[in-house]
Amino acid sequence: MAGKRVVALLPDSSRNYMSKFLDDGWMFAHGFITLEEHPSYSTYRKKPWGGVSLKEAGIVLSKVLMLSSALSAADGIKKIQSAAREDPSFSSEVAMLSSGEEMVTITNLYARLSAADEPKALTLEKCKHKPSPLTVGMDSSLAEVATKLDVQPCLPAVGGDDDQIAGVVDRGAFLEFLATSSA
Repeated sequence: MAGKRVVALLPDSSRNYMSKFLDDGWMFAHGFITLEEHPSYSTYRKKPWGGVSLKEAGIVLSKVLMLSSALSAADGIKKIQSAAREDPSFSSEVAMLSSGEEMVTITNLYARLSAADEPKALTLEKCKHKPSPLTVGMDSSLAEVATKLDVQPCLPAVGGDDDQIAGVVDRGAFLEFLATSSA
């Protein structure tokens, strides 16, 4: 069955519940389809900038704040916003947890805080991005970056020999590149 698409006819009550499982972005983020199978990827590859690497494009990466997963969600929001205010090169949208492999977004932190029964007891560990965030390398094509940004608002960019996080690219930086580049 690998490589095949399935059409499922579901009653209205099931279709609303199941729609996220039939979404290409969700399926890509959870590993059910590959980058090449994602419908947007082939479209982006045809763009003049599609084959240009992230490094060649010169897109400015935002610095990313590293936070402890034991920190409260409210304190996490304050630290992310404070870092971005004090140094605009820091992302105001995302932080990585100290493990370096998990991230939290401001949007998710606000959503989880507003829904929590005990907001003060909510930690970053309970608010992390699920599944593990999609990442890009400095040599990733802009078609790959654009496809992943369709699924997730910020992408940790890994670089160097030790695959450490070099920064994050977000939709705003990508759109700024598209608006100002000649590619």
